[in-house]
Amino acid sequence: MTSDEEVLQMVKDKVPDAEDPEIKSARRIWFKVPAEKLLEVSRILKDDLDYKGISTISGVDRRTGFDVVYMLFSITHAPVLVFTVSLPKDEPGVESVFPIWRGADWYEREIYDMFGINFENHPDLRRILLRDDADFYPLRKSYKLTAKPERWEKEFRRGD
Repeated sequence: MTSDEEVLQMVKDKVPDAEDPEIKSARRIWFKVPAEKLLEVSRILKDDLDYKGISTISGVDRRTGFDVVYMLFSITHAPVLVFTVSLPKDEPGVESVFPIWRGADWYEREIYDMFGINFENHPDLRRILLRDDADFYPLRKSYKLTAKPERWEKEFRRGD
């Protein structure tokens, strides 16, 4: 197994678009990637650095914008790679990594459904948890937790 320090150096050498790569905790290397370089960096990580698996993808609402957080694993390297892509608050969108890691499919759909982040060129980007006619994104900080969609309220009343 390749050590954390060795993989950190590999990331610095082979991924020039990785911003601020560092070891933040044991077996975790963190860095940022510009949104327009996501696919290029992802291909390097998979093909050149042998990070063949995606553990998870998460969305984060930072109030001023969104982050998409990717976690990758490798059979041959000890540390997990964690990288973020920052997106603007208005019309957030980024290329889908589905063509590189097919396991990204449902993660991207869930993030779309909960945050409204568009994954361009995703083969089947549609809601996965909420109804198709939902016009809100419940994990956005601007969403009021007590809000109920009025048009759904009548459907769920009992005894009418």
